[in-house]
Amino acid sequence: MTTQISCKSKKQKKTKEKIVSQQGIKPESSNNSIQEVGSKEVSLSNGLRIKASEEEDFGDFKTYTQIDILHNNQVIYSDSTQEYEFGNKLFPILNQINPTAFEILLEVNDRPSKNKLKYLQIQGNKVTKEMEMPTFIAEAANLDEDNILESAGFWDYPQMEESGKSVTTAYNPILYYEWTKNGLRLDSTLTIKKNTQIYGTFHGFNFREEVQIPVKQAELLTKEIEKIERK
Repeated sequence: MTTQISCKSKKQKKTKEKIVSQQGIKPESSNNSIQEVGSKEVSLSNGLRIKASEEEDFGDFKTYTQIDILHNNQVIYSDSTQEYEFGNKLFPILNQINPTAFEILLEVNDRPSKNKLKYLQIQGNKVTKEMEMPTFIAEAANLDEDNILESAGFWDYPQMEESGKSVTTAYNPILYYEWTKNGLRLDSTLTIKKNTQIYGTFHGFNFREEVQIPVKQAELLTKEIEKIERK
């Protein structure tokens, strides 16, 4: 017996920008325009916009290997080392912390593995922090009844391994992030609690292939993902 872990289809809808305020994620009208063949521009707010170029069209999705983030027409960040996508309606996300501080989350192609997020923190016109995060399962919602919205995501699509009569999968934690007035932060308390409920033991915040989990236990992961999607 095998279990299929719930995941989104690779065929995504058109980009719809999401803006995160201190109260949560709010949809803002998309102002995307094609500047030239093989390029894309995404207008955010507060003078911020993304220019993406060097497009590759794979049919179900497109990637861009050059991105520039501009603030008031000044380039404040450039990258050509990864492939970015704009087909998921959840991303990009812009969160304004204060008049001069922002957070931007961009989707990065990592197929055939699960895509990931690039997190950028901007102070003034400088990127002051950069890190990798799992893509989110759904829009932000109150996932622990504390009046603060959370986003949750997991690292990869787990593979099932069969050894005799035993079917196992890798440890694949769900990470929970809070949208606080000071910005996005990992909710370690909720993350530890939820993954302990799923796996019986908390094995850390990272995907761990060497920690094999019985497939019956992994079914609890599927149920938790479905619960987050319904929020």
